Amino acid sequence: MLYHGDMTEDHDAGVSNGSAEDAPACSRITRLLDEAAGGRNGAVDELLPLVYQELHQLARGQMRQERAGHTLQPTALVNEAYLRLLGPESGKVA
Repeated sequence: MLYHGDMTEDHDAGVSNGSAEDAPACSRITRLLDEAAGGRNGAVDELLPLVYQELHQLARGQMRQERAGHTLQPTALVNEAYLRLLGPESGKVA
């Protein structure tokens, strides 16, 4: 399992490195999770883009460790994970 602090990629490249600089983003996500659980309207709408961005950063770091020539892209990996997080009902059009 990959934890936020496991990333070692260069922070300047836009990839999370698990440093104290990342703490504000993590604390904001935690705060929004608490607010969403408490029923605050709009918390989920604020939370999902942050989670998507964090997942994308983690995926980029992991994909850099893959063999040369692999075809899986970070965005495809994140989109799949994101859809699984949202659940099967999220993709239905009313």
